[in-house]
Amino acid sequence: MGSKIKRNQITVISLGRGKRGLKLEKNLKTAASAVLTVLKQSGVCLEIYLAGGQRMLSLNKKFRGKNKAADVLSFNEPKSFISGQSHKPLGEIFLNVAKTCKSDKSYGDYMAYLLIHGILHLLGYNHIKKNDIIKMERKERQLLNKI
Repeated sequence: MGSKIKRNQITVISLGRGKRGLKLEKNLKTAASAVLTVLKQSGVCLEIYLAGGQRMLSLNKKFRGKNKAADVLSFNEPKSFISGQSHKPLGEIFLNVAKTCKSDKSYGDYMAYLLIHGILHLLGYNHIKKNDIIKMERKERQLLNKI
């Protein structure tokens, strides 16, 4: 008997009035689900927040001490966090939806890349050392090609 795969709980929350709206939310939820499946993550809870440039600037300044709007920020749930849910809290990802691209397709691709980048950070990937950068970028390309 095989073990039953537990579905992931993915929530996408818009923190402002974005012009791309519900379609972006749906696409990101679908992309996150696909990424977590490829990464063999099941039974996790992931929250994705769509934020404007000002909010991303504020968060980046508060949590990273950087005075510029980040494209993506990810925050792991504290190890001692008790959610009361049946899903394991993975963390939160904030995406800067104020970014602009020449076309909706390239915008969607860029948002998917940022989402992947954030998920990988939540799973322990980083880009501090050169070898870590290479490893993370390889995984990002692999995941982009699969979703």
